[in-house]
Amino acid sequence: MNRILSLSLVAVLSILSLSANNNIKDAFMSMPTSISYDISSVNKTELIATYKYEKKAISVKNKFEEDIIIENLTDDYLLLSRGTNSNNSLQLIILSASIYCVINTVCGPICDSNIEFYNTSWHKLNSDKFIALAPLSSFVNNTENFPELFIPFYQFTYNPNNKVLTLKNNSLQYLGLEDQKKIEPYVKTETVEYLWNGERF
Repeated sequence: MNRILSLSLVAVLSILSLSANNNIKDAFMSMPTSISYDISSVNKTELIATYKYEKKAISVKNKFEEDIIIENLTDDYLLLSRGTNSNNSLQLIILSASIYCVINTVCGPICDSNIEFYNTSWHKLNSDKFIALAPLSSFVNNTENFPELFIPFYQFTYNPNNKVLTLKNNSLQYLGLEDQKKIEPYVKTETVEYLWNGERF
């Protein structure tokens, strides 16, 4: 009986230890610089400490002299902005004890996102296992006769409060006014929402 209790205690402590280590600060600190806007470990620490404990955002420089700012920070979510355009952003999300999600959005000027998934050792995982991109038919009617002017620009935004991932179609912004008028009758929605179910969106 005592052996069973001891083993149970060890199991509980192991789970608690894993949970304690799997926080946004540790995830960010271990994040490779090639993914995290080339921010040094010292600057990462400064960003998090100032935002978390002094309740204010500061700007640090990466190795390319770009300004990096924390825009939002929770227990499982981090939002960074880069440069003068705050829409150029990086989102780090802890989805589970073993899966990180990284969303990199570049606006030039149309915002377009890249979403990737990693394990806690920062080995890239197959994104298809965790999300299926909404097909064109989710955004437009009559895809067979849809004008070839449409070029996909998809922007991902994660809401840490309700855990909803929103995919926005920014394709109309690519077109001139005349072409927008040709496309608009086909568009039925600009956004699609995903919810993490514990295994995938």
